[in-house]
Amino acid sequence: MAPIPLIYRLYFIYIDPALALYGSILVLTNPTLFLQSTTPPTLTEAASPLTTLLLTQISALYAFFAITEGLVLYQTKQLRIWRSVLLGVLVCDIGHAYAVLSADATAWDLRGWRAVDAINYGILIFGAGLRGSFLLGVGLRPA
Repeated sequence: MAPIPLIYRLYFIYIDPALALYGSILVLTNPTLFLQSTTPPTLTEAASPLTTLLLTQISALYAFFAITEGLVLYQTKQLRIWRSVLLGVLVCDIGHAYAVLSADATAWDLRGWRAVDAINYGILIFGAGLRGSFLLGVGLRPA
């Protein structure tokens, strides 16, 4: 098995799972702040009971991402497993970006970004780019 480069191991085993776990906890402890931090300002409002129910389900998914990425990838150096896990998370990244764009087409206009948007979307774009790079084999040596 080829060694997995340090940048991938650090980000996918430690950093990304920590961010997902933080998001999971934030959803449960302060759903309104989570909404303000992750949705375009034109859509942000206080969490209703229905929104809170859906956010709790999202919290469970974020916890699943943290466990899957952090623990499964930590346990193996098999590129096939890494590719499978990262492809699944990349699909979620694309879905997240699509959801934001379909809800507010101006959300991706950098001129209108708040600091929290730059952080949130920056993490999304960086993570998706790193996942895409891994899936394309960037930096990976053949076994």
